Amino acid sequence: MKILICGSRGIPAQYGGFESLAQALTMNFSDHEHEVVVTGFSNEIKEQVINQRNGNVSYQIPGRGPRFVQNFLCTWMATQDLDTKHSFDAVIVLNDVNYFVARKYWKKGVRTVLHLDGAEAKRSGLPLIGKFAHWFFRRLAVKSRIPLVVDSVAIKEHMKLSSQKVAVISYAPHVNEAKKPEYKNLNLEPNRYFVAIARFVDENQILQLIDGYISSGRDEQLLIVGLGTGSKKYEVRVLNAAQYDEDIHVLPKNYDRAEINWLLQNAKGYIHGHSVGGTNPILVDARLHAELILSHDNPYNRENSGHKEHFWSNNDQLTNLLKSIDSLKVSGEVSDYGLDSWETITLQYLDLLTKRD
Repeated sequence: MKILICGSRGIPAQYGGFESLAQALTMNFSDHEHEVVVTGFSNEIKEQVINQRNGNVSYQIPGRGPRFVQNFLCTWMATQDLDTKHSFDAVIVLNDVNYFVARKYWKKGVRTVLHLDGAEAKRSGLPLIGKFAHWFFRRLAVKSRIPLVVDSVAIKEHMKLSSQKVAVISYAPHVNEAKKPEYKNLNLEPNRYFVAIARFVDENQILQLIDGYISSGRDEQLLIVGLGTGSKKYEVRVLNAAQYDEDIHVLPKNYDRAEINWLLQNAKGYIHGHSVGGTNPILVDARLHAELILSHDNPYNRENSGHKEHFWSNNDQLTNLLKSIDSLKVSGEVSDYGLDSWETITLQYLDLLTKRD
C-alpha cells in the first residue's frame, strides 16, 4: 500500500508523541514493504523540503499562522499539494483538529484512521479558542464513521468515548543501542545522577521538580534535558531556579535515541513530571531502560505502571521519595510492564487500515 501519515510536525521526530509515532510507523511500514509519505511543518524553514529515503518521502512545508491553527492550516495545505502528485491507499491523520483532512480522504473512499489528541483543555499554553477547536473537531469526529484511535485508556475515559468507536493503541519503547553522550564540563558517572527529559512547558512540572530536588539535599547531579523545546519564558524560569544548585544541569534537547537510552539506563532514577495525557513516549522508554522511575501522579502515568515506578503529586512528596531513594530500589526484579513492540503496534494500525464498513 501507499500510506500517508499527516498531522504531525513530521520526521525525524523532534517534538513530541505524534512525531515519535509517525517515525516508528514509517520505519515499520517500510519493513512490511509499504510506501510511506509523511507531511510536516516547521517555523525554521522558508520553503518546501522533500526528502526521500528507502522509498519513503518526508514532505515539510514552512509553518504558517498562529500556533493554535498552525497544525490544521499546514496539514491541509500539505495534503492539498500532495493530492496533485500522489494517490494513497490508506491515510493516518494525527490530531483531532485535522478532522476535515480525514473526512476528505474518507469521502474519497481511502481507508482512513484519525488519531485524536490528548487532554488539550489541560494544556497551559493553548488559548481558549484552541481548546474550543479541539472540542469542536473531536465532536465531529466522534459523530462520523471514521475509525478513531487514542493512545491510552485514560484519554478515552477523559473524552467519554465508547469502546466500539475508538481503538486504544499505545506506544512502544525504542530498543536501540546505548551510547554515552558527551557534555562539555560534565562528568557522567553511572548511578551518580538523576535525569528528567521533557519539553519546557508548565504541565511537565520542571520547576516543581527542581524545588523538590533541592529540598531533598541529594548530592548527585540532576540532569534536565530539553532546553530549546518549549516556552522561552518558561525556560528562563527554569534556568533561574536551577542556578541555585551547582549540581543541577539544564541541557539542550537531544533526539539521539542511543544517547537517551544511555542516560536512562545509567541514572539513579528517572523523574517524570508530565501531567497531561495520554501516552508519553519518554515514559514508555524509561519503563524499559531505567532502574527506577518517579512519576507525577495522574491517570495517564498510572496506566500500565509497574513495580519500579513511584508517584508524587507535590514538591513535598517528591522530596520524600528522593530522600528515601535507596529503600525504593530492589535489585534483581524482572520488569512487569508487558510493553508492546512497535511491530505489534504497526500490525494494529495495518489491521485498522484494511477495514472499512
